[in-house]
Amino acid sequence: MFFDQGQGGRLNAPDGSYGVLYAAKTEAGAVAETFLRIPGRTLIPADRLAQRGYVRLRVLRPLTLIKFSGPGLARLGATAEMVHGGKPYDTAQAWSKALRAHPAGVNGIAYTARHDDEAVCYALFDGEPAKFIGKPISIGTGSGG
Repeated sequence: MFFDQGQGGRLNAPDGSYGVLYAAKTEAGAVAETFLRIPGRTLIPADRLAQRGYVRLRVLRPLTLIKFSGPGLARLGATAEMVHGGKPYDTAQAWSKALRAHPAGVNGIAYTARHDDEAVCYALFDGEPAKFIGKPISIGTGSGG
């Protein structure tokens, strides 16, 4: 599992002060967020797939997630553009940092994928104690590796 501390991700910490694990509710959602970033792309080269894998997460304790879709956006005073807009990601990263610091103990953000607005995705903040464990899966074989 990789908690990205770089400043290039949409919901990453703007100052690199914490990591974000990007996940999806389904394998199709993960594929959309990872491989379908170029509109119209429907074929993925086999060698690119062979370089990737995924992790099936198991939640160990309840997570507090802020929903950035549907009526949840209006309650927050935001629009879908916050998670679906292009670069720069300054606004989305500021939201991420503010929500992570919220006294409610927010563990991450649930949102719909930019490239498949029916796919539910998650930006999960790092921190202790462990909230989930993962089992690596090879894309090529569909089995653990």
